[in-house]
Amino acid sequence: HLTRPIIQLFLLWLLAYFLTLISKETNRTKDKIRQLSRTDQLTGLWNMKMLLIFMQREYQRILAKTGKFSVIMIDADSLKAVNDLHGHYAGTMLIVSISETMRSELREEDMLARFGGDEFVAFLPDTACQKAWDIAERMRIKIAGAPLNYEGHNLTITVSCGIACYPEHGQDLTEIMKMADKALYASKGSGKNRCTVFQPPKTDSRAPSS
Repeated sequence: HLTRPIIQLFLLWLLAYFLTLISKETNRTKDKIRQLSRTDQLTGLWNMKMLLIFMQREYQRILAKTGKFSVIMIDADSLKAVNDLHGHYAGTMLIVSISETMRSELREEDMLARFGGDEFVAFLPDTACQKAWDIAERMRIKIAGAPLNYEGHNLTITVSCGIACYPEHGQDLTEIMKMADKALYASKGSGKNRCTVFQPPKTDSRAPSS
C-alpha cells in the first residue's frame, strides 16, 4: 500500500527535476540568442546596432552636460592582399587579430564595434581630439608591431584611422561619423598605416575679383 505513493512522489520529483533542467537550458539559450543579436559573431565585438544605441544614449548624456566625445573609424590596410595570397581564412584571422589588439588598448568606458568587413568604429565618450588621436595611434603602432603568424608566414598587419570629435567637427552623431569617415579616407590617401584627425576644408577669405 505504501509503494504506490512513494513511486508517485518519486515520479513527481523526477518531473520537477527535468522541468528545472529544461527551464535553465531555455534561459541559457535565450541569453545566447540575446548575446548573438548584440555582437559580431566573428570578433565578439559589439555590432553596429548596439553601437548606435550606445552612441545615442551617450550623446544625449553628453549634450545634457555640454561635454565632448570622439569617434575613431579604423580600416585594415592589407585584407585584400592577404586574402589573395593566403586565402580567406588568413584574412579572417587578420580581422580577429586586429579586433583583439584594439580591444586591449581601449578603456572600459569606450565602445568598439565591427562596422562590417574589415572596418571598425570606436566611440570614446568624454574624450577630446588629442586624447582620441593618442589612443588611435597607440592601437595603430601595436597592430603594426605584431605580425600575424599564419602557417609559418609572418603577415604584416597595418590599419588606417580617421578621427572626428564633438563639438568641433559637427553637431550630431551622423555628422561626426561622416567626418571620421572622411578622415579615414585621408589616411588611406596619404599612404595608409596612419591616423588622421578630420580637418575642415580651408575657406578662401579673399574678396572675389570684380
